[in-house]
Amino acid sequence: MSLGIVYIARNDTHEPNVYKIGMTLRTNLSERMDELTGHTGVLGEFRHEGHVLVDDVEECERKLHEKFSYCRVQNNREFFRASLREIIFEFNNILSEKIIRNNLPPIDNHSE
Repeated sequence: MSLGIVYIARNDTHEPNVYKIGMTLRTNLSERMDELTGHTGVLGEFRHEGHVLVDDVEECERKLHEKFSYCRVQNNREFFRASLREIIFEFNNILSEKIIRNNLPPIDNHSE
């Protein structure tokens, strides 16, 4: 079990309500966003929408991907079509026992 970050990222060149749910073992999330922007072959810039520091990061990411499998944009990518409100809710719901530090925005701020 490894400590890591599960994050939500958005790129404005994507359709509305398409978010990347990913993980990193890095402590600097800005570096990960820069890496996504420079190396994914996607136009536009990725921005961080929220994240959690968790225990067993691989398992946490897997559980979220499983939950959102119904709205995955492509089978081989970590992009999902769902509201940010729903994604934040499920992060808190599914990962509640694994979260060490919660850096997600409050759900109340996202009415979509």
